[in-house]
Amino acid sequence: MNKISFFNLTTLLLFKHRSRHLAIFLISTLLIFLLSAVLLVTTSIRTSTEAKLQHSSDFIVQKLHAGHPVDVSGEWLKSIASIRGVSDLKGRIWGAYRLDNRYSVNILGVDLTDAQTKQNLQHDLPTLNLKTFIGKDQMIISPSFAHYLHRHFFDKSFDFFTPKGEKIEVAIYQTIDETSPLYNSDLAIIPIDLARKILGIDAQHFSDITLNVPNDSERDTVLEKLQSLFFDARIIDKRDLFSAYESFFHFKSAIFLILFSLLLLTFMLILYQRFNLAGSSEKQEVATMRMLGWSVNQILILKLTESIIIAFVAFALGFLLAYLYVFGFNAPLLGDLFLGFTNLPKPYHFTPHIEATLILSIFLLFMISFTLSLLIPIWRIAITDPSEALK
Repeated sequence: MNKISFFNLTTLLLFKHRSRHLAIFLISTLLIFLLSAVLLVTTSIRTSTEAKLQHSSDFIVQKLHAGHPVDVSGEWLKSIASIRGVSDLKGRIWGAYRLDNRYSVNILGVDLTDAQTKQNLQHDLPTLNLKTFIGKDQMIISPSFAHYLHRHFFDKSFDFFTPKGEKIEVAIYQTIDETSPLYNSDLAIIPIDLARKILGIDAQHFSDITLNVPNDSERDTVLEKLQSLFFDARIIDKRDLFSAYESFFHFKSAIFLILFSLLLLTFMLILYQRFNLAGSSEKQEVATMRMLGWSVNQILILKLTESIIIAFVAFALGFLLAYLYVFGFNAPLLGDLFLGFTNLPKPYHFTPHIEATLILSIFLLFMISFTLSLLIPIWRIAITDPSEALK
């Protein structure tokens, strides 16, 4: 049989048995959709998180009192500056400001006289005009905070209250756009002196201290020195943050993969049982082919082609739907399972990122499992005496 005739016969058989294949096709597509969506969500979040951590400081130093972070004395900056190998040493002003009993916003104070700070702001906020932002009680806010303010009729400014009860009106200068890496944060960027007033931090203290160690081989030494300098300090190592995020995403992904494996195994067993107990029409079809001179190998190749077409189309459709679900519609429900339910309601935009090797592994695992569960029963029918099958 030439290739064209073989293709025509395969197409006719698929069309003839379309009702039988439809349920298998839909379940296969659903399984691939669920697994692909989970993989795309975890890969996107992990990639975005790692990119943010890459640009974060190597160490964060916090002071603890009764297990809770408190303001750090400016004297700590002088002590840390004496450690050899430390660079980019800065004290930060930031904190959570309670909006009501349910929501809060993170206030970040920026020193607009610092060249590095201005450079970082221009990088994260390309549309920011520093000349008009400096010198006034203004703030740059995230879309989630802007949405909260709009719902509470604060369209132009917001009244903050200091710990002493003093009211400070801060104008809304700009909302962070979706191209900025700060888009998904619950954030209000405020000049550092104004942030000190709102958070109640005096000029001799900071919220915490950040520093970098350019030489990777010196990081452990610097960490030991920091721990020996301050008995009441918590040192947050960027490497530990990487490990924590990796463990978190691997744990949640593993749960979904185990569930998927159980569903796939159950489906394949049902599929095997379904074709193992093939109906008389299927047995007669295979027996007729044998009577017409088809060999067992030819019959298996024909059925293998059918299986591959069904499995490939199901995989392609399931993956495409998952891609649109995650990157087109931002994975409603599933995204919340991995991101958690955030403080201020906000949309999260997943950045497209695909690990080709992982998708290829899933593809091969699915294709092999699918074809084997169909071919083994067909092979058992094909080696049966045709005259027995036609009775």
